[in-house]
Amino acid sequence: MIGLICLALEVFVFPGFGIFGMSGVLLMLSSIVMASHTFIWPTHDYEYRELGYTLLQVTGMLIAVGVGAAVLARYLPSLPLFNRLVLRPEPWIAVEPADSLTRSSYDGYESLAFLIGETGRTTSPLRPTGKARFGNLLIDVTADRVFVEPDTLVEVVDVQGSRIIVKRMVD
Repeated sequence: MIGLICLALEVFVFPGFGIFGMSGVLLMLSSIVMASHTFIWPTHDYEYRELGYTLLQVTGMLIAVGVGAAVLARYLPSLPLFNRLVLRPEPWIAVEPADSLTRSSYDGYESLAFLIGETGRTTSPLRPTGKARFGNLLIDVTADRVFVEPDTLVEVVDVQGSRIIVKRMVD
């Protein structure tokens, strides 16, 4: 319980992964080891062997969980049932010259109002948000009321701060 309280303090009171977080994790691992024995502290040879065996099991379990997580992260996107849970990188519609400017942030632009009336092509589905390319700019956009498929011609109809609203155009 003290380990859970330390973790709760780390999450809700003291942000970061510091003293309380590490203490909570160590206390919970210690409680797992202690719960598997009938003794508090080993005093005889067989108790030391049993403690070593338990520590080996806990270490093996942590390694197995890490390997399992790595395998899932590697193969989950390709499994037919789960491939829709993982975002894929956006497809590139056209190959741009290496020296062209591709921006997905708006640093350096005081106002994006210059985009109103510009036409471009979507590079990802807009459901309702996604990305579209306007010349050399790759920008996060929001569709106006409808979902838009990739590689569709869109026009910027409004700019609200950094939010760019587009509508689908007929090709």
